[in-house]
Amino acid sequence: MHFICLIETVLGVRFVNEIAAASPRLAALAFGGLDLSAETGGEPTWDALLSPRTAVVHACSAAGLLAIDQPCIDFANTAGLEQECVQTRPLGFAGKLAIHPS
Repeated sequence: MHFICLIETVLGVRFVNEIAAASPRLAALAFGGLDLSAETGGEPTWDALLSPRTAVVHACSAAGLLAIDQPCIDFANTAGLEQECVQTRPLGFAGKLAIHPS
């Protein structure tokens, strides 16, 4: 059995390298930017989340894990989902979380 750890807090981002290396049963890290933004009081914009997103990807790369991006919250906006994928794939994300079956 393998696990995916969700990185969605300031401490999670701060210790993302240690989390990525914590267990051989870890398969991926998933980025949770909405909860991170809520904790910091910031806005979940592309620019505001670029640094923590990159930290997750780098930790995954160093540990040989998959990096999974946060879900597209506007799940009825297919074009928005496609744009998010176009933006996150070049960073090194292998996929996105989903919150809705469509």
